[in-house]
Amino acid sequence: MAQNYSYSSNESIKQYFRNIFDIILPILAIGIYFGYTGLMICVILIILKVLLLGSNEKAIFFLIFGTAYFGLLFTILKIPIPGSIISLLIGFIIVYKQMFILIRRHKKSFRYLFLFILIFFISYLYGPKTEYSNMKMISIIYYGFISLIALLVYSTNTSISNRDLAQVLMLVGISYIVIGIDFFSYSKPTNLFDFSYFRASSIYLRNQDLFYISYHLPAITILYGFSFWFSSVDLKKKEIFYLILFSITAFYVILISGTRQSLFCFFILILFRLLYLNKKKRILNYFIVIAIFGLSFLFVSNNVTDSLNNVVEIESIEVALNRDFIRTFDMIDNNLFFGVGLGGFYDESVSKHKYPHNIILEILCEGGLIALIICLFLIWHYFRNKKLIKYKTQNNSFLYLIFLAFLLRAFVSEDLGSNIIMFSILLAAVTVNYKKI
Repeated sequence: MAQNYSYSSNESIKQYFRNIFDIILPILAIGIYFGYTGLMICVILIILKVLLLGSNEKAIFFLIFGTAYFGLLFTILKIPIPGSIISLLIGFIIVYKQMFILIRRHKKSFRYLFLFILIFFISYLYGPKTEYSNMKMISIIYYGFISLIALLVYSTNTSISNRDLAQVLMLVGISYIVIGIDFFSYSKPTNLFDFSYFRASSIYLRNQDLFYISYHLPAITILYGFSFWFSSVDLKKKEIFYLILFSITAFYVILISGTRQSLFCFFILILFRLLYLNKKKRILNYFIVIAIFGLSFLFVSNNVTDSLNNVVEIESIEVALNRDFIRTFDMIDNNLFFGVGLGGFYDESVSKHKYPHNIILEILCEGGLIALIICLFLIWHYFRNKKLIKYKTQNNSFLYLIFLAFLLRAFVSEDLGSNIIMFSILLAAVTVNYKKI
């Protein structure tokens, strides 16, 4: 009895702090313009939030998301220790006992991951063996393994809070913007609705071959956080206000980053989440979301315009999306079956692009049609007689929504070194005793 009371009391305290953080987040986002949101405030809040996370949530954060953030943070603060390695070590220390149990219980997942990695390793063997291809292969191996461990932790535990993960990722996303302004001379917003300054500064520094923070980084981090909270099957009525507040804040910060892909993905996630409302509510909410999207598009087109005008006033898809599609399809046409090898797309003398910015095109280009067919067959074979969209995780979440966030990202950016996590999500999705909805 005393134990139940203690658990209830601890949960009430956690809920109280969750509500406080949801109120703090929009204040921080607005504070970017007014100048009171500094790095020190962001770091302190991130530390406090991480301390409030459960051990499994800490492991997921440090293994998947903390490496990039702490790597950057330690660099700008001139701390002579690799922050990304520290993040990985903390994650492994938290999860190491559970890791061996997961490997033992879910051998099938790791065998399939090995097969996916083997496909890309074979294409690496006949590829160009450049510094980029070497790092890409290393990233596929280590990130594939790490992300599968973290996602199995997520799938197989009942006590994980999606809301807590969403909040810490929102804090990290806002912190990236603050770092850009405070440490990399990014221009400051001229008003609360200036949605072009961060993207413009990022592109300028990139074109000058200077160190910069990609304008994709804050937006995609927040989008992942949004997908975690929005994937919860049972959205409690008491939390709806805070979820709406969080969603508005997420939308605002994504606009600040100037990343159109994340903006569209944001609405796609909402539409897919509506699949699980009852039929009458579902139809009504579809119309509401479409109306909101239309109004948002009009609002954004009047305030963001450099990046969005490329989409609205298209002269060519390549120019609008900043992609090298013609060269990609030429390479696929000339090397249809086996591709050009892992990392073979990148040729600094021809183009600045290191990869085709689409996972399907990347596999076709570097691994060929054979690699793509084998990957699709492995996915089909692993999921035969099962439907990802029909199942939920042990912490009562739609894993397919989290997968969708990473999938949408993989269709527009990042290379296989990062997008290998998509395969990890799939392999984590069917290796636990899911409950049907």
